Order: sequence, then structure tokens, then C-alpha cells
Amino acid sequence: VEMSVPQPVYEFITAPKLKSWDQASLVTWTRERKRYVDKIAERCATTGENSERICASVKSCFDVDILAVIARYVLFKSVAEVNDIELVAEI
Repeated sequence: VEMSVPQPVYEFITAPKLKSWDQASLVTWTRERKRYVDKIAERCATTGENSERICASVKSCFDVDILAVIARYVLFKSVAEVNDIELVAEI
């Protein structure tokens, strides 16, 4: 069967997860996060959505165990009190 209209191509855009706190992982995660934000912004420019509402938060991209350690021993706060700005500043 020959189709006259090409099939649409869908790409699942997922936020990168930070699973380790070592330097190499942080550099890789930062690079992948930038690509993710750029892809979301490009998609939102096409669809007219607000990219800030679509992007996953930095806090949600952390592994749960890593987030707990960073919150307690680096930021001296509970996990609930930590926000994206503080996490980005530490990275």
C-alpha cells in the first residue's frame, strides 16, 4: 500500500535524570538539560504553549536518593524546602 501523505514523526522528549553527583555526571546532565530545554522551547514555539509550564523542574530531574543527600548535607534543608534555583546554584 502506497501512502500519499507521509506519516508524522513523533519524538518523546524526556528530561534527563541526575543519578550521580560526580563532576562528569554534572557536566553531562547540564549539557543534556540545556538540550532538553531547547527542544521544549522549540516545540512550544510551534504549538504556542508556555515552555515554563511544560519543562520538568530541576528538582524532579534528580534521583530521589541524590536529592535527599544534597538537601541534607549541602543545603542543610529538608527535601520539601529545596527549590530549583538553589540546586542550579550548587551545580
